[in-house]
Amino acid sequence: MINLENNFLNGLSIGYWNVNGLFRKNENYCKMSDPLFLKQIDKLDIIALSETHCGDDDIVTLDGYNVEMSIRPKLSKARKHSGGLAILIKANLQPGIKKIKSNAGNYIWIQLNKSFFNMQKNIYVCMVYISPENSTYSRRSKEDILSLVKQDICKFQKDGDIMLLGDMNARTGTLGDFISDDSGQYLPVANDIYTQDIPLKPRVSQDIHVNDRGNQLIDLCISSQLRIMNIW
Repeated sequence: MINLENNFLNGLSIGYWNVNGLFRKNENYCKMSDPLFLKQIDKLDIIALSETHCGDDDIVTLDGYNVEMSIRPKLSKARKHSGGLAILIKANLQPGIKKIKSNAGNYIWIQLNKSFFNMQKNIYVCMVYISPENSTYSRRSKEDILSLVKQDICKFQKDGDIMLLGDMNARTGTLGDFISDDSGQYLPVANDIYTQDIPLKPRVSQDIHVNDRGNQLIDLCISSQLRIMNIW
């Protein structure tokens, strides 16, 4: 049994990287054995990696961690795998974290159990990778990943809080991710049914451009009452 402090979650660290391939087989190189990379992830409890470019024969390991993989099938005539996700979870935390089956290979959900972590609510963490809009994979794929993720959010929000992380190739500029001057004053529902959006400071982003997927992500945030973290 693991004894957890009341403020355990305050010390839980989660990191995300788009690694652009874990292996370079022609160079006999693996990022999981690179001292510089290992130094960056050394103190993380949960490590989320996208664009692993791994296939079924690739084995990803890290001492002290359990690994969950999602391998994207190769496109016809493609020489190697693209996309791909991995979540590495410290072994001592594994009893409190459950992987949830998803409807596509481009995202992974995990649940942080409220009893194990001594929280008031479960936390559902979704790691997402979506190829750029003009990529070959996006043009050929019929999956609308953000719509699928939104369906899951609607379901999981009834039971806990939501965190999304990853690379969605969604350029949102400085668009607002909440309803300005929101009020439930004239709605025919009780205040405990409708939750008003709380005004926040404007987001700061080095990228001022917006694309179609960025607009979709903003719509998802507004409808689900999620907030994009500031980017300085």
